[in-house]
Amino acid sequence: MRLPLDQLLIVPLEIFLAIATGMVLFKLVDGTINTRGLLRDRRTGRTSALKVQKLIATLTFASTYAAAIAGRTRGQGLPPVSTELLALVGGSNALLLVNNGFRYLRDSLRQ
Repeated sequence: MRLPLDQLLIVPLEIFLAIATGMVLFKLVDGTINTRGLLRDRRTGRTSALKVQKLIATLTFASTYAAAIAGRTRGQGLPPVSTELLALVGGSNALLLVNNGFRYLRDSLRQ
């Protein structure tokens, strides 16, 4: 029995991605990957609402797209990206960038 070329490439790739995901999750739980201060504002030290919003938007997009990938059958290819979720992630990133840009501009003008 011969396997098609795409099956020969996809199965090892899926195994590699599963192992890499497991390694990252283990290192996050183990504490090797430092997440302290990930959501904090560097200047104030408080939790940044924009960073929390960006994290929630990214996790929502990733979990929704991963569920769409898991629901497909072999040979279908990747599912289309939802424009609403893409706008959510893009808007969240844009808000954070604009906020940081204005903060940088304001701080540079004060000096």
